[in-house]
Amino acid sequence: YYMRNFDETEKAWLKAIEIKPDDSVAYANMAFVYKAKKDLKKAMEYVNKALALDPVNSTALQLKKNMAPGL
Repeated sequence: YYMRNFDETEKAWLKAIEIKPDDSVAYANMAFVYKAKKDLKKAMEYVNKALALDPVNSTALQLKKNMAPGL
């Protein structure tokens, strides 16, 4: 996602979630992709999924903190 190819990155993380649906890191990274694509509603859905799997996932917690004012 650093190269801003968000569509390809989205596909890769969705595949990772399909392979390992209990990986909170994959959900947090999907949230980052959707935030970058300006889809904050979907980003927050993935943040919440990540936190449901791992309540101390630092990436998800930071994204939630940063997105909360915009929702």
